[in-house]
Amino acid sequence: MANGVCRTLIGLAMVASPFAAVPAAADNYDICYKKIEREFGPYTDINWMTKVWDCTAELDGRSKKPKQAAKATGECNFDKRVGSCKGTVRVNSTSGSEGNYAAEITVSSSAPSCSKVEYYLDNTPYQTVLKAANSSGESVYGTSPISKKSFSVDKCTTYESQ
Repeated sequence: MANGVCRTLIGLAMVASPFAAVPAAADNYDICYKKIEREFGPYTDINWMTKVWDCTAELDGRSKKPKQAAKATGECNFDKRVGSCKGTVRVNSTSGSEGNYAAEITVSSSAPSCSKVEYYLDNTPYQTVLKAANSSGESVYGTSPISKKSFSVDKCTTYESQ
């Protein structure tokens, strides 16, 4: 099962790095992601992702903790894009039959808050806006069976906090 979850996350995750102009930073993120995955298994929660951020910051020579992108109130300025992030979609459960299918998913962002993850379920676009958190549970529906292969993350964008 763990290998299936790992393949799901790797298959569904697409990176849109704010460090695209600096390949070393993107490489450091990939190095840390793989390192943490080897040490602690596949992605599980925000604590797991924090380990990746801390490792990446250390390799990049930045402070150890990522900056909080928003105040505790979760106020975001979604008119002002400030960067990119890594978005993932995890399939938690599926159900349905004969043209009426459903899935419970978790949409996550590598940003701690103020981000938007845009993804497709088959060819239908969806977006999840994350204000004061980095993940959200969602329910999605379709006319064909839903699996991890049904999803693709288009992009993840971070926005200014107010």
